[in-house]
Amino acid sequence: MTGELGADIVERYNDSPIAAAALPALTSMRPPYARIVTEVLRLIEIGPGNPTHISLPPELVVRASSSNRLI
Repeated sequence: MTGELGADIVERYNDSPIAAAALPALTSMRPPYARIVTEVLRLIEIGPGNPTHISLPPELVVRASSSNRLI
């Protein structure tokens, strides 16, 4: 790796076709959209009064903006 750590890598959250089409293609975090919708609907169905913590980790989509630069 050359240059300052972190200065040569570009990443974005909320993966989209634009991220894939950019030059260089941008490494992105892809939220689990289907799972988010499922959980939101489930929480609406059970109603208020039942606080719940849900962790829905995103998927790392490595593209040219950071590939071959991982430590």
